[in-house]
Amino acid sequence: MVSTKWAMGAIVGAAMFAAVPASATVTFADYQPIDTSNNIGWQNNGSGGSGSGGSIYTIAPGASTPGSVQIKFSFLLPGLDVVSGVTANFTLLATATNAPALTDGSFFYQPTIAGNFSIISTSAITVAGHTYASGSNLLSATFTDSGIFGGVGSTSGELDSTGDGSTITYTSDFLNFAPTVNRDFALSLASIASKLRSNNANTALGSFSGNSSGNFSSDPAPLPIFAVPEAATWGMFIGGFGLIGASLRRRREYSLA
Repeated sequence: MVSTKWAMGAIVGAAMFAAVPASATVTFADYQPIDTSNNIGWQNNGSGGSGSGGSIYTIAPGASTPGSVQIKFSFLLPGLDVVSGVTANFTLLATATNAPALTDGSFFYQPTIAGNFSIISTSAITVAGHTYASGSNLLSATFTDSGIFGGVGSTSGELDSTGDGSTITYTSDFLNFAPTVNRDFALSLASIASKLRSNNANTALGSFSGNSSGNFSSDPAPLPIFAVPEAATWGMFIGGFGLIGASLRRRREYSLA
């Protein structure tokens, strides 16, 4: 069982991370819901909310099971800001196993959530003269040690991955994340009809559904793929320049002979 001191520390830490974004990070992308219908849900893994873990996942309008939902996605970096408000398919699935919700009586923190998400284009996108086909990977990630944070009895909260110990691996057809050191994301959860609650200190949050929006950040900002050639490409350029130079030298020596 989690000690009260540790639980309080985790809750306070989560509150600090949720309230004060890391100053060095750059928000490089975000998404907004297309409408106000439920697009995300949390399912307690026990009957009647008695489970000590659960799953959080995207849901299509009118559905209750995991699936894909359409969103409006935007890049916020120079050179990629033409990708603004594009329709994309967002799919998220993550779980917390044997992880009761922590509380100090005012706030809940549901810890150890790990999983993945993907945001996939639904139409072709042209950036800097290059056309990305429909179905391109706008942004995908795997993550660990994330959590849901919100007030007890609240109709809003947040799924975030900004705390110590959280790990995120981003991939994208549009961005190069090799230069980045710290990465985070925060999904705002709104219109939670069932409110944030748990049965007791040994259970996870009770099941709920709501409407989400989100933003994605890193330190430093990722680079657009087209902005800087990859190392292998630089090698080809340098090798090609060397061959051209050698050829010119041979021609000059031949003409002077």
